[in-house]
Amino acid sequence: MKTKFWNLLLVQMLLVCSVVSFASCSSDDDDDIPTSTIVGTWKCDDIDGYSVQFNADFTGREMIRTDGNAMDGAFEYSYNKEKAELTIIGTTEKMYMKNGTYKANVAINKMTLGGLNFTKQ
Repeated sequence: MKTKFWNLLLVQMLLVCSVVSFASCSSDDDDDIPTSTIVGTWKCDDIDGYSVQFNADFTGREMIRTDGNAMDGAFEYSYNKEKAELTIIGTTEKMYMKNGTYKANVAINKMTLGGLNFTKQ
């Protein structure tokens, strides 16, 4: 009787361990998690004084500095690396990037965003 009890306990422990290990493996990864490739400050190669900063918390800042004048605006974003899409949400309408989805080809230190070329700073 004691042996049967211990065998049953062992089987139950194995079941609990397998449930815990399977529960931690998930395939529902979020496609909009920023990667270290886009996070940072990017200087535009095509427009003097224009740069964009992407933060890991899905916020960003767009900055234009020309002829002693400065404008900047905050925005939120999502980035889908597989689709090469960057979606801008809640930007200041006076800025270059408007709310919407842009093609964003990002390499380690080069990015093409909405037809503009950027270099990571």
